[in-house]
Amino acid sequence: MINKTIILSFFILFLFSANAQISQGGLPYSFLKQISSIDVPVVTTDDLDWKTIEQENRYDEEVNNPPKMAHLFEVNYNLNNSGIWTQLQNGDRLWRLKIQTKDAKAVYLHYKDFYLPNESNLFVYSADRKQVIGAFTSYNNHKSGYFATELIHSDAVIIEYYEPAKKIGEGSITIERIGHAYRMVYNKKKQRDFGDSEYCQVNINC
Repeated sequence: MINKTIILSFFILFLFSANAQISQGGLPYSFLKQISSIDVPVVTTDDLDWKTIEQENRYDEEVNNPPKMAHLFEVNYNLNNSGIWTQLQNGDRLWRLKIQTKDAKAVYLHYKDFYLPNESNLFVYSADRKQVIGAFTSYNNHKSGYFATELIHSDAVIIEYYEPAKKIGEGSITIERIGHAYRMVYNKKKQRDFGDSEYCQVNINC
């Protein structure tokens, strides 16, 4: 299972090397309109099994495998079964979900069935709003439906999807893996420039 996860991570990186992390900048709609996140539903990951992780890391060292920096949790969170929709006065709407990963040094996300219609956008940011990545748009769509977002240096992140009224129901976002980075998280920036992404940050073996 571990080897399959590693292979899949490299596959995703190869697949999206051209456009996966290119973003359009800007700020989430909730920031601009000062919409509170207090009512955003929270999902939590399990605690890490440190005994197993330590055994795996020792084995990797013995056989010269690339060191792992994170544990991947298999999940299935999408626009229909998780989060909350906020209906806006002009007919547009906003979907948000908060993910809590206890004691993580950073969090990153893998997606499937990923499709953003024109004029919609997606942001991911730390719950304290100190780090924001996005906007991701229809430019980031891929025929495979896979997508991945880089490290957020926090143990709690919020995913925010904005959908205009004329595109309601067209978007699709499914989070299939949550990466809990527990070591080798370096070069944290106090302020990341919009679009300043590092492709390797979505890889558990970066």
